[in-house]
Amino acid sequence: SRNHFLRKMKETTKFIEQYLYDSSKENDKERVSFQFFKYHSFSYWTHISVAPMFYGATMADKNGTNLVKYFKENGYITGMTEDYCSKELFDVERGDYNQYRNWEDWDHENVVMFCDPNYHNRDFPYPEWKGAYCSLRRCLYGRDTFEYAIEYAEQFWEAYINEPKFFRLAFIDAHEGSMEVIKYVDSPLMNMIKSFDEKGWLENTAIIFASDHGDNMFGFIRFISPDFHVEKYLGTFFMILPNSKDEKMIENFKKIEYN
Repeated sequence: SRNHFLRKMKETTKFIEQYLYDSSKENDKERVSFQFFKYHSFSYWTHISVAPMFYGATMADKNGTNLVKYFKENGYITGMTEDYCSKELFDVERGDYNQYRNWEDWDHENVVMFCDPNYHNRDFPYPEWKGAYCSLRRCLYGRDTFEYAIEYAEQFWEAYINEPKFFRLAFIDAHEGSMEVIKYVDSPLMNMIKSFDEKGWLENTAIIFASDHGDNMFGFIRFISPDFHVEKYLGTFFMILPNSKDEKMIENFKKIEYN
């Protein structure tokens, strides 16, 4: 959820907040950020929220355009990595979800390594002690699984420095009941973003932090938090956009702020 992101992703939150947009002041930094307080998920479970996220259409409408196709058609190199065994938030084993829609493959993707049986149990993917949904820190061959994902993103960016590109970097680490595992992602992710920034790789780049829903895993939050039924619907959504003095862009910023 948005609140849990603020609680556990402290370094990343600090980075976002330094660029917060304020229409009453002069925004003179190289980028501006927007935080979204309202409910912006269709449900508290994945598929019903992911369909409009990826296709601009509900699950009942099979005519949406996959966002990967949209970026490809506009000249972008596309890439993605997740630190779990799935196909874009749709389980790999459930092929009908992919057949249900007009699927579009990425130019580059890194998923298969997270189907390694040392990490992922195909017959029982949800044990509490192992894998992408457990309540322990997720490791594979002596490294945090998110390290492989971040490394892949770095390699992709370096390979296409001068090309327009769209990359999706996804983590499953918050999808567990203890609400603690996601905090390990914070510093490494922030180090990556700072490194990109120092190299000039973030010029003219939009960064979006988003989740499919809020906290909805079985765990102690259900017993101690009166906000549980609020948080599960209140997903994370922040945008960091390149700043611009262009009047049309300023008007667009104001629309984002108030809508």
